Amino acid sequence: MTKSDLKIYLEKHASKEGFKLNSNTKILNLLLDGLLSRKKHLGELYCPCRIDKNESTICPCIYHEKEIRERGICHCHLFVK
Repeated sequence: MTKSDLKIYLEKHASKEGFKLNSNTKILNLLLDGLLSRKKHLGELYCPCRIDKNESTICPCIYHEKEIRERGICHCHLFVK
């Protein structure tokens, strides 16, 4: 998976759910690189801001929708309202 493929995948998810990716290119690129690194080394797109590596922390993690609803942004700042 390339960075471009990952970004398209996450943009589609965000659009479907009514939010978007962080518009700060520097933050977004750091997060995409982190996700791709975890995919390469750990086998899954584990959320870069979660310590646990399990099914519930695969990006988009199960926590992101509630965080966006409550704070307007997910914990790792990938998705924003």
